[in-house]
Amino acid sequence: MSTLPKGTVLLGERYEYRIQSVLGQGGMGITYLAVAHDVLQDDAVEFCVALKEFFLKENCMRDEETQKVTGANSSGIFDKYKHKFIGEVQHLKSLYPHKHIIRVLEGFEANNTAYYSMEYIEDGSLAAYIEKQGSLSEQETVALATQIADVLDYMHKKRKLHLDVKPDNVMRRSDGTLLLIDFGLAKQFDENGEAESSTTIGGGTPGYAPIEQADYHASKEQGFPVTLDIYAFGATLLKMLTGIKKLPTASEVLSSGIPRAALSQKNVSKPFINLIEHCMKPNPTQRPQSMQEVKEKLSSMATSKPNSWVRYVMTAMVLVIGVIIGVMLQKGCDDSRQEQEEVVDTTQSYSGYIAGHEYVDLGLSVKWATCNVGASSPADSGDYFAWGETKPKSEYTVANSKTYGDASIGNIAGNPQYDAARSNWGGSWRLPTKAEMQELLDSCTQKWTTQNGVEGRLFTSKKNGKSIFFPAAGTRYGSSLYSAGEYGYYWSATPIEGNGYGAYGLGFDSDIADWGWIGRNDGRSVRPVTE
Repeated sequence: MSTLPKGTVLLGERYEYRIQSVLGQGGMGITYLAVAHDVLQDDAVEFCVALKEFFLKENCMRDEETQKVTGANSSGIFDKYKHKFIGEVQHLKSLYPHKHIIRVLEGFEANNTAYYSMEYIEDGSLAAYIEKQGSLSEQETVALATQIADVLDYMHKKRKLHLDVKPDNVMRRSDGTLLLIDFGLAKQFDENGEAESSTTIGGGTPGYAPIEQADYHASKEQGFPVTLDIYAFGATLLKMLTGIKKLPTASEVLSSGIPRAALSQKNVSKPFINLIEHCMKPNPTQRPQSMQEVKEKLSSMATSKPNSWVRYVMTAMVLVIGVIIGVMLQKGCDDSRQEQEEVVDTTQSYSGYIAGHEYVDLGLSVKWATCNVGASSPADSGDYFAWGETKPKSEYTVANSKTYGDASIGNIAGNPQYDAARSNWGGSWRLPTKAEMQELLDSCTQKWTTQNGVEGRLFTSKKNGKSIFFPAAGTRYGSSLYSAGEYGYYWSATPIEGNGYGAYGLGFDSDIADWGWIGRNDGRSVRPVTE
């Protein structure tokens, strides 16, 4: 028997897991449905998660008494791919939070192998949804594909490729929200277009991987190959619109082109067929050169009205009219509600000053500042800093990062050479540690709200009812600011052990807040703490 039996209990760093059933098994691992319990909270509610176990189907065996995985180290294959599996967790943490990327709770090792837990999506994959529907309309395809395009554009701006985009690796909630999963082949690139781990890319999935991916070796000369993901995105569109069981391989596309006849049979409009063909060009230089370009084409299709969409026009007009009327009726309520949200909460008033800066005592192990470094008020975004740097700058890249790749740097809390809070504010101010950020999450209730016209999260202490507001200040990479008003990203003082590329940080959006693994070169906010 290769799978863990029902009732098996595994202990992670924070959660205890009880296996319920097997959700699926592939060549690299087994995914289980498990019930998770937070061992750090006495009153924690149990909830379902998907628990992924590293298990090479062709190389691994399991001892039925101990459940340990054995017999895979003779050729070093097990260790090599286990390292890649653990790297998948780091990829996911580095991208979190994003509303279209699966949330990972934690990674840990047990039974001589590795595991990570993630949110469980009961509704299944996009592939299962397509199979159930047979094929999707252009209207629905645009709505769903735009979500995939958004998350790939986000990844590419962080110089990360997924390299296995396909409907099987996209989960779909019942409300139509999509979540990208399975980052086992994902690869981080530096500013020179070189992959930061191995130069080998990985073959991808036949039908979705372009012809050059099987033999691709990242190099400075090749640059950052976003066209690998763009080809797979085009193939995903083809699958959504036709539902054909087996997509043509890249070699078949090279010799015969995309199956235009199958698209025509589904009454797919010519602009959509042209977009798929453009994304799946055998020559990567002839494909769109960015997901932003693809998004613009999708957006134009969403606003156009080809013949196949005529049946939707009247419905759309009715909906638009309804929305306009609703907005007019709601405006007074919205204005009133916003005025209420922007009233200063007395529980948020400062508890005192240290070195000229206000703090709030939430009853925790440290006191939290009311403002970000560089901010003049709680709703002000303030300055942005690369991890381990003390001054804001006009551009945030791997090349100009002072700490990127230096694994010797440990916890920087209170070190004025690296700690932006201590360097700029002095006194006893410093960056919070990962543990102190976790304490904030555990000890406070949270609310997505608006203060002075700025969206963000209000953290309210369960111990004394006092609050602090964190603006959704976004993040800087390159010379641009991204996701302001949608996401908040805040550095901790804690680096990833043995990893010179990342550090931990708090991330949040309108749905959830959690800590994650972040590339040190990004420009993020700093919220100081003091003893």
